[in-house]
Amino acid sequence: MGTGKLTEKEEGALGLAGEHDFAVLDMREIGEHRLVLVKNPWAKGTIWKGLLPGSDKVELVDGAEDQEISSQHLGENLRDADPLKPGTFWMDLNNVFQSFESIYLNWNPGLFSYRQDIHFSWDLTNYHSAAGCFFSNPQYAVSTRSGGTVWLLLSRHFKTVQCSGNMDLHSSDNEIQHDVGFISLYAFEKIGQRVFRSDGALHRGPYVDSPNTLLRLDMAQNVDYTIVVSEQSLPHSKHNFTLSAFSLKPVSIALAAEKYTFRTKHEGAWTGSTAGGNANSASYFTNPQFSLHLSAPSDIALLIETNIEDLPVNVKLVWAGGNRVTGVTTRDIAGESGEYRHGCALAEIRNIHAGVYTVVCSTFEPGQIGRFVLRVGTMVDCVVKPIPSEGAGRLRPWLPPASFSPGINKMLAPLVIQRITRLKMTASHQLQSAGQSAHAPSPLKASLEVGQGPYKQVLAVSANDSFSDSPAGVRIPDTDVLPQMHGKGGLWLVIERLGGSSTERDEKVDVELFSEGPVNIGRWGSGTG
Repeated sequence: MGTGKLTEKEEGALGLAGEHDFAVLDMREIGEHRLVLVKNPWAKGTIWKGLLPGSDKVELVDGAEDQEISSQHLGENLRDADPLKPGTFWMDLNNVFQSFESIYLNWNPGLFSYRQDIHFSWDLTNYHSAAGCFFSNPQYAVSTRSGGTVWLLLSRHFKTVQCSGNMDLHSSDNEIQHDVGFISLYAFEKIGQRVFRSDGALHRGPYVDSPNTLLRLDMAQNVDYTIVVSEQSLPHSKHNFTLSAFSLKPVSIALAAEKYTFRTKHEGAWTGSTAGGNANSASYFTNPQFSLHLSAPSDIALLIETNIEDLPVNVKLVWAGGNRVTGVTTRDIAGESGEYRHGCALAEIRNIHAGVYTVVCSTFEPGQIGRFVLRVGTMVDCVVKPIPSEGAGRLRPWLPPASFSPGINKMLAPLVIQRITRLKMTASHQLQSAGQSAHAPSPLKASLEVGQGPYKQVLAVSANDSFSDSPAGVRIPDTDVLPQMHGKGGLWLVIERLGGSSTERDEKVDVELFSEGPVNIGRWGSGTG
């Protein structure tokens, strides 16, 4: 029997828990009274506080002998006749109808011609999974070639506890605690293959705190279904279950198949320096990234889980050759998990060509920190490696921001090197401080040049020699520079902006240089070069 919603005050007055199931152990008629023996499955759960009604004389029918019991001592004599265990109480039928919202009747499994059982254990000792993530849940394939209705029964086994000889079994301090928690069954049309998330379920069973839950599944002919066992708030220990299928036609249960035969797991974290936010953030490029080398065409599954359930996360597969992504457009994305999801996000991408890709794991807002696990599933051999942060292992010589005054659109700084070295550079607008008038920053372009004037040589330039308004700024890729370039007009780092003269405003641009060897940087100056 199940109670409905009860306020805390009602629960205290009745002694019954709201939205909770109680077991019926016995039923007796004592004269005109119909009584039900009820058990709260929580060993330390409260019991009904009501009084049993009475009459002058009532008769307890116990199969072996009849006993006359005065109404004044009805409850006491019932307990004497059958000593009550903790959490057990008698209740008359009228109060049952008033206090309970639903009654569940037992059914006879022998009515079905076919039955299949599968027994399994689920170890939740070190288990943590975000809501809606089914990667680690027990999953089974249920099939019947003839179709028809199949009833699926999930039963959670009770645990036995061995007590020492001097333990007082009736002591409240030593009562066995009920494993508070909820179980449910989900059904998917996934041809008997494992699923990663609860999205797209054909049937979602209710989460119940009883040891059994039942799901009716109307199955089509020659179609395999995936059944997922789910839990909420079960204790972190090992639990044993039985999943049973009942049908009038032959039915089978087996472990769900793995679609992705090659699976890898990679741990990472968003920290103060690597929580870059979404793709519209200027710091997106700082997010944790991985190179993914696919040996042959395949479907791919990317699942990201975090230890913080309310942290919105996203995962993208980007055409970037396994290099660090600094910004993305729609055409750069081979596949992604879609909108940011709390705790867990999944990207399943079909027919990905062989090659090297970049995986970007991000939170929605910059500065949202937490640990995560990235799981990669493919149908062919796949190699996944973390990509070092930008500038890792490089020297980072300090240089002040490039300050653009009204009417100035080009800033230059001389570079001096003593030996052959490789360097790259980033440039981005400084964030506007509170109180400043909001305006769109000017598009930028950066270049590395030898000499100035009509005979200058451009060694490297950002964004294919185009101005860019990307929030992440602009970048010059790795470029080799030589000491002898100083004799050809010098080596210059150049930052340009578009539209500065028309808007007549000051702008500051932060510039970072990453080099393999020492680099001396001169002061910024303006020019038209």
